[in-house]
Amino acid sequence: MPYPPHKSDKKSHRPPSNSPAPAKVKARRPSQSVDLEGEIAPGLAGFLSDELAPFGERISRLQLDAPDIFSMRYSGDLRELLALRMVAALYIRQAYAIPRPSALLAPEHLRVLLAQIDRIVKLHPPETFRTFRISAAGDESPTFLRIRQAIGSQTRLRYSSDDADLLIRVRPVPTQDGWETLIRLSPRPLVTRPWRVFNYLGALNANIAAAMIEMCYPLPRDRFLNVMSGSGTLLIERLRRCSARLAIGCDLDLVALKGSRQNVAAARLSTAVHLMRADVTQSPFAAGSFDVICGDLPWGQMVGSHEQNARLYPRLMREAARIAAPGAKLALLTHDMRLFEDGLERSADWWTLKDALQVTQGGLHPRIYLFQRSPAAFV
Repeated sequence: MPYPPHKSDKKSHRPPSNSPAPAKVKARRPSQSVDLEGEIAPGLAGFLSDELAPFGERISRLQLDAPDIFSMRYSGDLRELLALRMVAALYIRQAYAIPRPSALLAPEHLRVLLAQIDRIVKLHPPETFRTFRISAAGDESPTFLRIRQAIGSQTRLRYSSDDADLLIRVRPVPTQDGWETLIRLSPRPLVTRPWRVFNYLGALNANIAAAMIEMCYPLPRDRFLNVMSGSGTLLIERLRRCSARLAIGCDLDLVALKGSRQNVAAARLSTAVHLMRADVTQSPFAAGSFDVICGDLPWGQMVGSHEQNARLYPRLMREAARIAAPGAKLALLTHDMRLFEDGLERSADWWTLKDALQVTQGGLHPRIYLFQRSPAAFV
């Protein structure tokens, strides 16, 4: 089906004209066109066409095949796609006019499969790929054993049934007779950021964090605050999008702060970020200090509880209103949606709800809420 706009307001999330345009992709020598399939978190489809816009005519046939799957044809340097922020994973898709997977062992088909593997391996530094695995129905059958042996002998990659570097999926072609392979472009899904050296309980999905940042239309002049910063995902995604005049993360958990410092350092952003221990309901900041405030709130499941959230949410909204400049944006994510929405009336004098977007993380369906600070004085 055609690529959809954002469901909540039917508008693009492309930044307005006074926002910095996405970084232009450098022109390179023409590359052979390939068919690609991508995975995206349900709810984020409306952002993808904007992120792909700088690639221009190098991308064609972009369409959404399912809430979490899209496809396209691409004729540029595949390395440039590895920096996409909204995409969970990307695969080269190759169709074969064959009646069954065993025909992949025929020289003409095996040659194509090995060429696709070689193309992906060459996108990365040497020794990035050491192992491979095949995901398919019946992947332990004698047929797939022979396919594994053929790939291993030709590529010198070692087969692993667990966490392999190169992932090859084999499946029937959905719309016609035949079979197809999908080979992931990267050794780990794109959503698994290389800077995430510290994993924190309940850490925010990086694709969702990138979407929250995009909803706030980031600008280099922003004074940005990440409340309950956890492992630093929102901070890092904000500064990967563009610079900020000020970027602060605060959390009460010393373990989280220590881990976020590791992640920020791995992202090479230590000089651009200030991390501090602070209570977001009684912060040390002066009134009107920030242009953008973002936070992944406790959902009352792995982190926090419903009872704690009933006290936390209204106090946070009030304190955020105090430290926000007039017109400032506030983006918050929570799965405790009924509780959060029941309390919005108490902050209506300070915050205007501009958007609400339901997304998916870990089998749950939290919601991103975007507010704008009203010009009303804080009392």
